[in-house]
Amino acid sequence: MRRIAGKSLAVAALGGAGVLASALADPAHAMRAWIAAYGFGVSTALGALLLVMIFHVTHAAWPIVLRPQLMRIVATLPLFAVLFVPIAFGLRLVYPWAHASHGWNSPGFFFGRSLVYLGAWSVLAIALARAESLYARDPTPEALLRSRRISAGGILVVAFTLTFASFDWFMSLEAGWISNMYGLYVFAGGLSSAIALLTFLTWRARRRGDLPESVGAPHFLALGRLMLMAVILWAYLAFFQLMLMWIADLPHEVSFYVARSRGSAGVMSALLFYGHFALPFVALLSRPLKERKTALAMIAAWMIVMNAVDFAWLVLPTGGDHVRLLDVSPFLVVSGLAVAFGAQRSSAPTSEAVLDRASVDPALAESLRYRTP
Repeated sequence: MRRIAGKSLAVAALGGAGVLASALADPAHAMRAWIAAYGFGVSTALGALLLVMIFHVTHAAWPIVLRPQLMRIVATLPLFAVLFVPIAFGLRLVYPWAHASHGWNSPGFFFGRSLVYLGAWSVLAIALARAESLYARDPTPEALLRSRRISAGGILVVAFTLTFASFDWFMSLEAGWISNMYGLYVFAGGLSSAIALLTFLTWRARRRGDLPESVGAPHFLALGRLMLMAVILWAYLAFFQLMLMWIADLPHEVSFYVARSRGSAGVMSALLFYGHFALPFVALLSRPLKERKTALAMIAAWMIVMNAVDFAWLVLPTGGDHVRLLDVSPFLVVSGLAVAFGAQRSSAPTSEAVLDRASVDPALAESLRYRTP
């Protein structure tokens, strides 16, 4: 973990140099790129948080052995309260409403709402981590019930806060543009990225021998099915948001898509269609491929990159300079810091420890015995 954290911090430092160079050349564009990277990171962490809570409330048994990997992603949520600071200082650079002195979009009310979002997510992440730790020490039904109670209420909290945060932080960058589906679209992208990252982390842990050999093709097949579901959900929301606005043909609505159909933004639109939907959709239809650990991990890595591209498409300014090489820098900073923070704040048990726990935890033993039809 120390080695991973060190390498991740080095990546973040490299990205930080690029962010500084970009900010000196064009502060407004650099701030947009930072918001895009921030959205990519926080939506992935929230997707993992929702996935953990959904597993708890549905009493899903098969992912129990994978839950420590998922909690590594969830553990990064408090970091995003710190990473929000540059957005707070650069508010007036990019948000067209930031000079208002009162009302919903006044900076003071905006900061207050943001603190509520970030505070709620951090509290839920910490509460779930403590409940998981308690269950690891004492795997009783009572300890598991605590996690399920937190999850039952937490899903509603995250659903509302993520929706409004998407409106506040990302949609309001476009003056006069409104989409009621925007929050769901951001959620779908984050969920897709979280499932893909869980798959990649599981593959890595399995390859390093940190997971028992019984975590094999059936578990990866189940993860592949979740990835396919996430791809379909994202594409469904993306298509219907576009279709409904195109049918209405209102200038203030279709302007968002018209601007993203030209130049480098148009190239990114095509990349998202083929890379975020068509290619992974076709690949994940194959059952044999989903059972191949390495192949599935490579598709998972590709889906994570596509979610980053999606946030760049959403947030970066349109026009001739929609995308610049230095726009990659904030993604390196956010990803590097998140990996380092998650590696330091959480740990997953070794293969031997998992097997020892399975001898006293019937639910974990059932997870290890999982077989799919």
